[in-house]
Amino acid sequence: MAQVHLAFFVSRFSRHTPRRIEALQEALSQLDEEVRLDVFYIEDRPPLAEQERVYVTPTLLRLAPAPRERVVGWLEDVWATLEALRLRKKESPLVSPSSSPEGPHNGFRAD
Repeated sequence: MAQVHLAFFVSRFSRHTPRRIEALQEALSQLDEEVRLDVFYIEDRPPLAEQERVYVTPTLLRLAPAPRERVVGWLEDVWATLEALRLRKKESPLVSPSSSPEGPHNGFRAD
């Protein structure tokens, strides 16, 4: 599977930027895919922002694999944002109670 490459364009003048970056990094750590995230402050990289046609922050771009996608705006719901870019959360392994080493139980243990 090809590595997913994301570019996150943000503004250093937004008080929300640090939290957005942190929330995105946390969510990306829970994905099935290996993800490379590059964070760009639009004020520091205006030519790159123009090349990528980024006119609003925050903007999250999926650069690879194709097709290229973008989500623009508030990005308050990180999981909805990642789903829009066709990225999915890791599946939690399910353990049936009967296959548990302790045998079937309801999650409580009497000692």
